[in-house]
Amino acid sequence: MVDACQARITSEAVAGYLAQGCIVLMTGSKFIGAPPFNGWALLPPGMVESAHALPEGFATIFRRAEFPREWAGVERLPDSGNPSLALRLEAAIFELERFQHIPMSEVEAMIAAFEHALAEHLLEPLGARLVTPGEGADVAHCPIEMRTLATLDVSALPNLRTFDAAQQVHRRMALDGVRLGQPVKCVRLEEGWGGTLRVGLSMPQLSRWSTLSEAERADELQGDMRQIRDSILQASGHRA
Repeated sequence: MVDACQARITSEAVAGYLAQGCIVLMTGSKFIGAPPFNGWALLPPGMVESAHALPEGFATIFRRAEFPREWAGVERLPDSGNPSLALRLEAAIFELERFQHIPMSEVEAMIAAFEHALAEHLLEPLGARLVTPGEGADVAHCPIEMRTLATLDVSALPNLRTFDAAQQVHRRMALDGVRLGQPVKCVRLEEGWGGTLRVGLSMPQLSRWSTLSEAERADELQGDMRQIRDSILQASGHRA
């Protein structure tokens, strides 16, 4: 089973996992940008036919339309609707289809512009660094899906040195209307985990940017990064 729940994965990678017989889990929120609490499992060919019958207890959790009609025991599930889930899934499908119409070369160009703005207007002014998959790794050589989410090591800032301090700043920023990805424990310090914050892209953002000129996109990214920078400084008690 492959956890691709953030959906930061390419269509080719999904197809490859399915070809190897893996179940791929995905959600419509996070990178896809649809409302939360909707998700699905992509099944490799032949799995439904060879699966065990659904247990009776599933009738208290799922509805019949939420499983392939060929799955043994599906008749045990209630044949009723779930309009809330259906609408959330439809929103995810809409964003997926819209994103899939963008040529990959253009997606790569927009991600490169994001990384440039991140470095010039956020990392360098803060004195922070980008967390990479390995020591000395070049993010530009990482798979494209990994580059839609940047993890910032902000432990060099005195009031953001620790993981706990970063969590507090993250909450203050959210209350002020600037929502970043939550801190993660991936920076080791002598005294424990260091402070991190994450800046991520979404499919709706990329879809909208694809309608802008390169100059308009650069101006918007510069403004966004400066707003994030100022919010970090203000929430951590520094002067912007």
